[in-house]
Amino acid sequence: MNSVIAFSVTVASTGVAQQLPSNAVNNSITMHAPTANTGTIVTVGNSSAVTATTGFIVEKSAYASLSIPGANTNSLWIVGTSGDTFNVIGS
Repeated sequence: MNSVIAFSVTVASTGVAQQLPSNAVNNSITMHAPTANTGTIVTVGNSSAVTATTGFIVEKSAYASLSIPGANTNSLWIVGTSGDTFNVIGS
């Protein structure tokens, strides 16, 4: 049976890449940037070099899904505005 992954991350520093916490992924994850965020969240796999102009953009109030079976959420990095949140759910 697959475990459910569900967590939120608060962006610590504006413009500074931040690694997501470790969670094994069996199938896929869905990411969400809440409407209350002040900016966009940018995510990229396996690189702390993500910037506000590189990677995959998740606009506020938007959802994005990734099929990454066998991966770990800590292979994803985000960059955004300090205090904004980024939600992840999956299995």
